Amino acid sequence: MRTAAKRSQDHSLPMHGSPPTAVEDASSASVTQMVEWIARRGPKSGADALRELRMAFPDTTLELRVAALNTLIRQQGGDTSYLPR
Repeated sequence: MRTAAKRSQDHSLPMHGSPPTAVEDASSASVTQMVEWIARRGPKSGADALRELRMAFPDTTLELRVAALNTLIRQQGGDTSYLPR
């Protein structure tokens, strides 16, 4: 009879490296490009803006799309220091 540890070694899941979270390469858009693009679109909410950015810039990370949205909000005089209670 096999032990549980032995079984898990026999049928282990494949390991994959994590993609980079903030590295920009030549194929990804810059925050400036995304800010300019989303400013022209004029979304009704932050969620709409992030959804549109994801569709327009599918190869960028969520971190870069959020940075673009925060930059746009700050440029328009908004406060991006919200912290949930």
